[in-house]
Amino acid sequence: MTSPPAPATAPSLAGRAAGLDRALGPALVLAAGLLVAGVALPFVQVERFFIFTDQYSLLSAIGRLAAERHFLLAFVVGLFSLVFPLVKLAAAGWLWFIRNPADPGFARLVHRLEAIGKWSMLDVFVAALLVFSLKASAVADARLAPGLYLFVAAILLSMLAVTRIGVLARRHAGDKRGNGG
Repeated sequence: MTSPPAPATAPSLAGRAAGLDRALGPALVLAAGLLVAGVALPFVQVERFFIFTDQYSLLSAIGRLAAERHFLLAFVVGLFSLVFPLVKLAAAGWLWFIRNPADPGFARLVHRLEAIGKWSMLDVFVAALLVFSLKASAVADARLAPGLYLFVAAILLSMLAVTRIGVLARRHAGDKRGNGG
């Protein structure tokens, strides 16, 4: 006598994806890569007195703020430009690749991720403030560097992916209710 087969679990949203939605997983991975590159590569190049040139990445700017004892500002910039986007991407990846949309609480988690996502442009704003503060100096000229563009691309791509994950999660919840389940 053979035992009955184990019940099949419903796949993740990634497993249910069709068409262009199958690109959401790679988009999340790409956004993570762009984010890492964006915070590590120089995002501004500062020229002082037409002689000295310095390049700053988001990471080095945070380190410099901390070294100059601007701990609160270093914390805020680090929180909104490093921790916040990384946590958002990790949560989106977890919901997309791993969590079963039929699980209780899935819709609530997606809703929370979307609510957090509405703050996404704050990270770009914080980075822009850092660039502006350098440009506002009378003795320095600041030019944007590739890191800032990669950072902005990562934030925009993650916003698009999280928005689409929300749409698919709501669609799944509607299908589930419409099918009596």
